[in-house]
Amino acid sequence: MTYDFYGKMNSINTINHLENLYIQIMKTGWKRLILIWDNASFHVSQTVLNYINAQKEKWLTIIYLPKRAPYLNPNERKVNQQIKSNICANRFYDHIEEQKTAVSKYLDKTFGRWYDDINYGT
Repeated sequence: MTYDFYGKMNSINTINHLENLYIQIMKTGWKRLILIWDNASFHVSQTVLNYINAQKEKWLTIIYLPKRAPYLNPNERKVNQQIKSNICANRFYDHIEEQKTAVSKYLDKTFGRWYDDINYGT
């Protein structure tokens, strides 16, 4: 299974990402993952909701943030804003691959790489 870390977010990529998270959870011995999500269209699509409903008894709990409340999402404030200001602001990349590499290196340095054995398409 391949998850394209930089591909367009859609229902299929969201489910692939959840499957990759499941693999990591099984390796760590954790019993359950609790995700706090916003209401992005790919988080609330019928395809993803069906997948979540099929997994919630086994290992997955999703808590949805209220609509139009990005201030409640620390990822929006901390990670995305840091990437925008530290990697993307006032910089021009000749090719998108250069920007992808810069973002990947920044995330690896800041948060570490926990997905070494998952193919993220980079």
